[in-house]
Amino acid sequence: MGTCITVIKVVGASSLGLLSGNLAFQSYKKIPDLIREINNQVSISSTAAASVLKLVMQNVVVSGTANIILATLSAYLFSTAYKYSPPSGRHPYLLYCALGAPLAAALYHLQTWGADVKIVKRACLQKKIVEKKKSEPPVAPVRSTSDDSSLDKSYIHVSDSLSSTTTPASSTPNSPEQPATDIQPTTSAIEQEVEEALSKKEYLNHLETERNSYKTAFAVSSAAFVVSAIGLVGEYFLH
Repeated sequence: MGTCITVIKVVGASSLGLLSGNLAFQSYKKIPDLIREINNQVSISSTAAASVLKLVMQNVVVSGTANIILATLSAYLFSTAYKYSPPSGRHPYLLYCALGAPLAAALYHLQTWGADVKIVKRACLQKKIVEKKKSEPPVAPVRSTSDDSSLDKSYIHVSDSLSSTTTPASSTPNSPEQPATDIQPTTSAIEQEVEEALSKKEYLNHLETERNSYKTAFAVSSAAFVVSAIGLVGEYFLH
């Protein structure tokens, strides 16, 4: 029974160490790399950015699932070791370690729940947009130059020149009015560019929130791992 309890404690400490390692990797390596990739994209709605957003969504799902599994396993093993240890072996560090892993996971998920949901929704929406663009047939450019339009333009210019010669007192000659459709594409393009910039900034803010949450969870889990290591060394080597 004593050997079995020892194995449970070691496996629990190993699970806690893996949890701390994953949190450290996410906060100091993976998330900064993803933020850098998003910053390198000109538009977050472009086809090139779809692969990056897919990687972000996969990282959120896989890393979150791994954190839950490792935290649950560590808490279960340490609580089992405390429960089945003899009265002399029920050290307080077992309870601290049993609470450290789920506390770290809970802090992470409470801080990033809204950000994770928005990241996944954005990635799914971007995937649908890219698939729609691929399914749409290419649109051929339409030429707007015709004989009638050229005649109309020449007629307008001739009438303007006649009006300017007959009325020299006028300060500025009459000119054809610019249609409103010439300004509309430029305005819509600017609005779309502003919307893209705001959407990209919001996405980066979500990733920064995830990064800070990983750092907080890593601080808690690493503290619990250090306590477990000290407890195991003190219990079996310095006792």
